[in-house]
Amino acid sequence: MESHQAPYYGRPAGAKPALHIFAFKDRKETTITDDVNGFALSHDRSKVLVRQGQVWNLYDATPTGASSKKTVSTAGLMVEKVPADEWKQIFNEVWRRYRDFFYAPNMHGYDWGAVRERYSQLLPYVTHRSALNYVIGEMISELTVQHAYIDGGDFQLPSRPHAGLRGRGSRLMPLPRGIVLPRFFRVRTKRTTTAHR
Repeated sequence: MESHQAPYYGRPAGAKPALHIFAFKDRKETTITDDVNGFALSHDRSKVLVRQGQVWNLYDATPTGASSKKTVSTAGLMVEKVPADEWKQIFNEVWRRYRDFFYAPNMHGYDWGAVRERYSQLLPYVTHRSALNYVIGEMISELTVQHAYIDGGDFQLPSRPHAGLRGRGSRLMPLPRGIVLPRFFRVRTKRTTTAHR
């Protein structure tokens, strides 16, 4: 990218984001690509890596860059995750964002550094992202401010257990203390079972 060109990211309301480049010399804007989920400019500013849906595409960062599209293969790409380290970083970033951007510079009179120390002691006991959200939520609640929440994150839901079905031709019969299922299928398995007395 030449020094007289500048990329920028923009979208009008209701439209999908697009990546444009503006040539200062010609005073002309050119669209590199539409439907952009994010991008990163190379250090030398000659290439731009663009995420479009689940695909990464590489473009030249020039006014004619739209025709230079090359898809970057992520097949076989592996990421090593250490959840405990990731959760510690998330905790510290949340704490830092409140420190830097909370509307009351005095943090409602709380020693925000001491609050961090107190709640960071719980991090070794966090074993799931929902537990991290709970710890962060408790830390934020120290500020006694309404409408400050923590939600979301990388949740991997466990597979659901298979439930048994009631038998063919059976019907629910309401009783004063519940229901009766008059008939069930007998389950046959490959293993033979012996009756115990």
